Amino acid sequence: MFFVFSAALYLDITKKRAKNFNRFSAIFIAIVISIGLGILTEFLQYLILPLNRSGSLGDLISDLLGSVAGASLAAFIKRKSFVES
Repeated sequence: MFFVFSAALYLDITKKRAKNFNRFSAIFIAIVISIGLGILTEFLQYLILPLNRSGSLGDLISDLLGSVAGASLAAFIKRKSFVES
């Protein structure tokens, strides 16, 4: 889920970017927002007991890896498509 979310967020950020907004800034922003959302969901799962869910560090690490991979792959694919066209 975080892979797809961060990739879509990166593409949305770069679609609306200003000329002085570079690719690495867009990747960083997409990853930070995705990780923030991951931390929030894990924290809420930890706090809200009636849902029979529990927050875990393993889930948070998976969210982190998915966010980094999604934004990075979207940036790589977008860069390749501009270079080839």
